[in-house]
Amino acid sequence: MLLKPRKNKSFSYTPRFSKDNDANTNQDETSKIGDFSSKWRESRGLGAKKPKRGLPLSLLLLVLVIVLICMYLLDIKSK
Repeated sequence: MLLKPRKNKSFSYTPRFSKDNDANTNQDETSKIGDFSSKWRESRGLGAKKPKRGLPLSLLLLVLVIVLICMYLLDIKSK
C-alpha cells in the first residue's frame, strides 16, 4: 500500500472548569452564585413582556393592495 489512511489526531484535553474542581470550592462562592441566579430569574421575568405591535404585516399588505386598486380605478375614471 502506497497511501495509508490518515489517523485521527487525539488530544488529552482537560477543561479548566471541570466538575472535579467544583468540589473544592467554598460554600461562600456557591451561595453567591445561587443568590445571583435567583436575582437573575426574578429580573428576567420583568422585562419579558413585549408591547403589542400596531398592526400585523398581513393586514398592512391588504390595506396596501386596496389602496393600489382604488388608485388604479380613480385613474381610469379620470381619463
